[in-house]
Amino acid sequence: MKRSDWCGSSFCRPAVLLAALAGVTVAAPALARPCTWSIGSVQNGFVPDFDQKRENGPLFWNGSEFVFIPAGLPGEGEAYCSPSSHINWMAYFANHGFPGLMPGGSSPSFQSQSEYETVTAAIAELGADMQTHPTGGTTCCGTSGMIEYLDRRAPGKFIVSAFSAKQLYAPSINDLAFCVLAGGYVCPFIGWYAVDSGGPNQYYKDGGHVITMVGLEGWCGGDRKIKVRDPGNGDSNRQAQATFATNTYEVEQLPGFFADNDGNGGIQVFYQRTHEKFVGYGSPGLLNGYRVIVPKAGVTLSPLSESLSLRRPVQLTSGANPTHAEIGGFVEIAAVEPASEPFFAYVVENVPGQNGPTSVVWRVPLLDDAAAALGPGGRVRVFDGTTVRAVASGRGRELYIIAGSYGGTGAGAGAGAAGPAVVRLLDGTTAAVAIPSLLRNARKFECSDQTDTLILLDATSRKLGVLNTGNFEAGFTLLDLPTAVALDGEEYLSTSPRDGSIWIRSKNSPNAYNIIIDRAAGAVLRATANLPALAGSEGLDVQFVPPLGDQLLVVKDGVVAEFARNTAGGWGPAATSDFAGTPARGGIQLTRSRTNHDASFMEGPSSREVLPTAFAPNEYDCPGDVDLDGMVAFSDITATLSQWGSVEETNADSDASGSVGFGDLTKVLQNWGPCR
Repeated sequence: MKRSDWCGSSFCRPAVLLAALAGVTVAAPALARPCTWSIGSVQNGFVPDFDQKRENGPLFWNGSEFVFIPAGLPGEGEAYCSPSSHINWMAYFANHGFPGLMPGGSSPSFQSQSEYETVTAAIAELGADMQTHPTGGTTCCGTSGMIEYLDRRAPGKFIVSAFSAKQLYAPSINDLAFCVLAGGYVCPFIGWYAVDSGGPNQYYKDGGHVITMVGLEGWCGGDRKIKVRDPGNGDSNRQAQATFATNTYEVEQLPGFFADNDGNGGIQVFYQRTHEKFVGYGSPGLLNGYRVIVPKAGVTLSPLSESLSLRRPVQLTSGANPTHAEIGGFVEIAAVEPASEPFFAYVVENVPGQNGPTSVVWRVPLLDDAAAALGPGGRVRVFDGTTVRAVASGRGRELYIIAGSYGGTGAGAGAGAAGPAVVRLLDGTTAAVAIPSLLRNARKFECSDQTDTLILLDATSRKLGVLNTGNFEAGFTLLDLPTAVALDGEEYLSTSPRDGSIWIRSKNSPNAYNIIIDRAAGAVLRATANLPALAGSEGLDVQFVPPLGDQLLVVKDGVVAEFARNTAGGWGPAATSDFAGTPARGGIQLTRSRTNHDASFMEGPSSREVLPTAFAPNEYDCPGDVDLDGMVAFSDITATLSQWGSVEETNADSDASGSVGFGDLTKVLQNWGPCR
């Protein structure tokens, strides 16, 4: 049987304490700004378009055994759209400063048949990390698999985040636009939705597909289009790479009631939301999610003013790569927390009021000035109250706030219980749970993605509070802080991005304590890092860098310091660090890999990989058409000569070698005449 819950209305929400948001303001898009983006050349010739459909070739004797040449993929690659579309980016990165991300390193021509075996090996390797099934596709582990691949081949350089439609949330083209303007590389998820017979405008998901996004048009209004490399759009020859091509789709909105899975013959719940539809793609093909790969960044307070400082030391060697951005305009910043989505942060600002200071929580885009002028959104006021002690973001796009009381001077004044509480904001809904008396001095808390728990630390009572975010209304479990943990001065708290364990330190102590939560034994001290250089430093954040594990970041004497385990098991300054020495104040917070994916929510036929039945017309790469007039002719020779020796990404680099030279003139002559 099926049941339809119209969960766009308030009566579908849990019966919990509600606190109304204060007046929310959203910055209007600037009408005069450009609304287009593309990567590489205008033709996107610098991003590969690898085929997922690959079958084994004939058997050949290599001197010791029979091998397939060329080698194929399990199930002939029919379900390998996710690893194939992400390997497009790995090859792009390999050609832009990270050659280790492809088994064979960088290549001036990944489209050539000589690279076919290397590309197949890369897709197969990532498919193993993602646990891609030969017929079912990538259901459980796409994000974690991408992280594993990057950690193995470029440790500590990138983060991976993924967000899928869930309950009241659906991603938009604006989300994708912000990702790329902030320096991200996006693979959209397409959901194949079918009309359900249970009611008007009801749809259920009947499979999906993954593609690589290389262009956008008109996201801030007008005719909106998306340009993609589609791994399912090859030719009939499954033993050779098809010509690289781009497909362009118009995008329009489709409001309705959508099920997040197919129900497997059981209860089906529909949520009211609006999806973005790719016109002429599938039945229909809707934007159902996206995965974005972003070079790791750090957020700190500026040493010079009440502003945020965004540090992006990990660079791809193409185009403009700003390493630093300042986000100002605040009266007094009390706390900052990176949001789930890359390059957003939550800022707690203390502002004067008639009855004393008021705390305001802002959702702030972390963009350099050039990108901010193009961006699809500005800072948003999400909460205000008489006292906000701290904020933490969850992996599912939710925000948690320790508030002394609800409402303050905002619209929700007096709407909730007085006294300290944790408030949760998610997709326009607000819920709250009271903080137990033994945690009421807590000023620091963290959200662990790995264990889906909130962790509060009260140094006065020496208690840890642990809350299961999946059962938010149940409140906190109290645990004793291990007796060996000595706190001296302001305390700091962080969690490991690898195993969810807790790290605790205090300002005047040389020790950092690693604690695990054991259901039977409570809070258990696992290890201690003793570092005299920690004493007197501010803040604490943890990043995982293979092979030695967690590394600790603090701020001391106005700069970032990073510490790591050594091969002998002790601790000392990290041998290499992208952030150490960076000017900072008040501690540093690194951007992290996040996802709202729920494995139990993504099972069954709704998650299987299904190739599209129709494609937009191919827009083939046309090396040599430097002036983009659809013809390779004398004007292209002139344009090539005018840019001779250039090492910038340009259409004149027809052979994608990274510079303009004789190889590019050869490409012009080889492709003489009309583009296909």
